[in-house]
Amino acid sequence: MMTPYAPCRRLACRALLFLWLAPAAVALAGGEPYGRDFAREGARWGEGGPPAVLVPPLPAAADAPPAAELAALRARLAALEAEGGPYAGGLEEPLAALGRALAARGRYAEAVAAYRRALHVLRVNDGLYGEAQKPLLAALLGIYRAAGDFATLDEQYPWFYRVYGNGQPPLTGLRLEAALAYQRWQREALRRDLGNGTRRLLALIDEGAELLDRVAGEPAAAWRARRDLALSQLRNLYLVGDLVAPPPEDYPGLRDPDPFQRNELFTDDPQEERLQALRRTAQGDGRRLLEELAAAAPDPEARAEVLVALGDWQQWHGREGAAREAWENAIDALKRAGRRERVAALFGEPRELPDNGVFWQPPTPAADAPRPVVAARFTVTERGRARAVDAETVSGRDSARIGVVRSLRRLRFRPAFADGAPVATAGVERFYEVYD
Repeated sequence: MMTPYAPCRRLACRALLFLWLAPAAVALAGGEPYGRDFAREGARWGEGGPPAVLVPPLPAAADAPPAAELAALRARLAALEAEGGPYAGGLEEPLAALGRALAARGRYAEAVAAYRRALHVLRVNDGLYGEAQKPLLAALLGIYRAAGDFATLDEQYPWFYRVYGNGQPPLTGLRLEAALAYQRWQREALRRDLGNGTRRLLALIDEGAELLDRVAGEPAAAWRARRDLALSQLRNLYLVGDLVAPPPEDYPGLRDPDPFQRNELFTDDPQEERLQALRRTAQGDGRRLLEELAAAAPDPEARAEVLVALGDWQQWHGREGAAREAWENAIDALKRAGRRERVAALFGEPRELPDNGVFWQPPTPAADAPRPVVAARFTVTERGRARAVDAETVSGRDSARIGVVRSLRRLRFRPAFADGAPVATAGVERFYEVYD
């Protein structure tokens, strides 16, 4: 079944210039990528990694077993190998225990070796896709992230996803969580510039659309699955708006396009042509995606949550009238549902957009150095723009405040609402952490 918000599978256009993180792309395609260079102090989003139900946290150093226990594990392994050989069934258990113990001590390379050997033993005895290897794969993902080895983490994620169903129905429970985690990782890999960005972004959009097709094809599919997959695809479209720059002739005043010379500027790469088509339709695709989701919502509160996301999407693209209409409809729906506390939580104060972490780069566990913190004071107008911005550096390099001030002036906000209408908010005070 073809979805109307997946044009990359049915549209083609002429060539493009694909430039990563080009400033003009932000100006023409979407708003400031909030969360990429700075965010409110202590901000956290689900984009920071898979849920703990799939990849539990690594054991703490305080839980590391004593040296005598490590020696006992190694002796047990040697005895099992002597009795049954290097691939004996049962070796995976002490190998995994050894891997956990080494990870707790921060000896990541040795822990990886133990877990990989445990996986090999399991695959020899139980097959390539046996259920028993799931916790071992999850532990490996956690170790690679803790060690900052994102290239190997990227190599391992497809296998992890495949063991959890590879996005095939039924998309419920851990299968759904794995599909969402895989999408999150692909977005993080794009932010980290791992591998071929063009191919990865296209594959991400295609996979997101296919997952939505599978859910739509199952009448009994839970609302949560459709909602979460749709919002995941929306984040993918946010990345399109930020990462794909228009071709030179789309920059006003840059030059007069010559149709007879135009092709000399481009590569005639079909993948890049598809990306340009996506860039030009991304705003409308995201709007239709959310409108269809809102129409299918099972109750007013669920519909309101989608309308908030729709308003944020429209606002980020500078469509202030459409954003206000969506937010007003969300407020009305929440009031009808008797959820005035949700109205206060969502619209009681201005909110930086996008408020979903799609541009956020999670800090690595090894990054212990404190980041600069900037205190800012400003007014957010009823149109969701920061004015009268003033800032000072609280800690770290003094120049950090300059970038925050410039970015705040370009940033788009969801304004505060009072009595169902947007209002200006003076004296907004925020502490921002700056990502060097």
